[in-house]
Amino acid sequence: MDSSQASAKDVLKYNIDYWVIENKLHYVLDVTFGEDHSRIRTKNAPLIMASLRNLALGIIRLLGAEEVAGTCREFAFNPSLAIDCLGY
Repeated sequence: MDSSQASAKDVLKYNIDYWVIENKLHYVLDVTFGEDHSRIRTKNAPLIMASLRNLALGIIRLLGAEEVAGTCREFAFNPSLAIDCLGY
């Protein structure tokens, strides 16, 4: 579908979908995990760190946590809790 075929309802849906992704994923990665401030820039390290951040976020979401930042703080203060959540 090109822009001449999209109705106002379609455009609104695409806009809402964009902001859902921005707020649920990119904002969390930028603010909670500090992705934009990362100084890791050589070789494969940026890709590896992005993968680890996405893995951590996915695990937190699978746990059903309401607040990602609060869950990260809990795991930072009690690393064994994080390991227990992985089933080990």
